[in-house]
Amino acid sequence: MPHTRCILLLSTCYGLAPLRMPPTTAPDRPITYSNPQGTALTQIRDNVWWGERSFYPRIPGLTGFDVACKMTVIKMKNGDLWVCAPVALDTKTKEAVDALGPVKHIVTPNTEHLTWARDWIQAYPEATSYACPGLMERKPEIGYDCEVGADGVPAAWGEFDLCWIEEERSPFKLLGDRPFFSEVVFCHRPSRTLLVTDLWWNYPADAPAAWKFGMDRIYRPVYNGLMKQPGWEARIARIFAWDWDFLAPCHGEPVQGPDVKRVLAEHLDYAL
Repeated sequence: MPHTRCILLLSTCYGLAPLRMPPTTAPDRPITYSNPQGTALTQIRDNVWWGERSFYPRIPGLTGFDVACKMTVIKMKNGDLWVCAPVALDTKTKEAVDALGPVKHIVTPNTEHLTWARDWIQAYPEATSYACPGLMERKPEIGYDCEVGADGVPAAWGEFDLCWIEEERSPFKLLGDRPFFSEVVFCHRPSRTLLVTDLWWNYPADAPAAWKFGMDRIYRPVYNGLMKQPGWEARIARIFAWDWDFLAPCHGEPVQGPDVKRVLAEHLDYAL
């Protein structure tokens, strides 16, 4: 079996060893597969943290499955905090975030990970809030300040690369022709971390079996075979041209190392 195939199977079927730094605080919530350390924040790289939480989908028949989700917090070189895909802002979470520095950027990377964006925007009025393309018009009540993704990197984000992946459509006409699970993908250059929302997932073996099977065996082939539109490969090529060696998803376990780009490429049926 080729080496790259081994990496993919280990990461998607059995789960790699968790790539988390040792906790510096005692657990403040239940320890579960969706939050292995039971803490408000989990450090995964220098100046990069996750807020790991349970997440229950609204899909009929699956509402009882914890499919997990992750917020990313990055401490920028100037000390400001950049928060992406925020989770519920409970007291312990706010205390942990505030201890790291001032929140100055709040980002919603796609149209699905927005449930708690308004709470964060209201809690941190001095922060600039960013919505992925099209979301401000769809959800004006959230109160975003501006859009990010279509017009390059904001001036204040000098240590990031980004790419708006929108060249995908649902193959089911009842859902219309609007983008489906499109997202802004980010690369934090100092930590060499690629941040994806729903473009790639890596559910471990102890994730809900029905959800894992559906994502790995049903949704992934549909995405790769039916949803990609002209222009998709050009956007994906930009992502692979960046310098990163740590792949951090919103759903599931991260992977790292010199072959990590091959893991993402194989997941997407993309030829490097």
